[in-house]
Amino acid sequence: MHHMSSDDERKKAILKQIDEYRREIDKHDEDIVEALGERMKVVKKIAPLKKEAGIDAEVREREQEVKRNWQRIASRKSLSGTFVEKILELILQESKK
Repeated sequence: MHHMSSDDERKKAILKQIDEYRREIDKHDEDIVEALGERMKVVKKIAPLKKEAGIDAEVREREQEVKRNWQRIASRKSLSGTFVEKILELILQESKK
């Protein structure tokens, strides 16, 4: 009978931990995509209201406010401002389609 060495045991434990972390990441990914979907639903509700009120579709002030909010949240979460700005730019582009 072959006994696992302590190195083999350690490697097995590490691989198990990695799998657990990956499952955690998968859950966060699902939450992110879910939140994006919910955000887009709300964005789509705004367009007809802006049209009805004769407001420009794109409001610079609001965009700047959202960017500041994201920067504040990023800072609180120790995330790169550049990183979240890139993500927000993609979200805003998609919101304008």
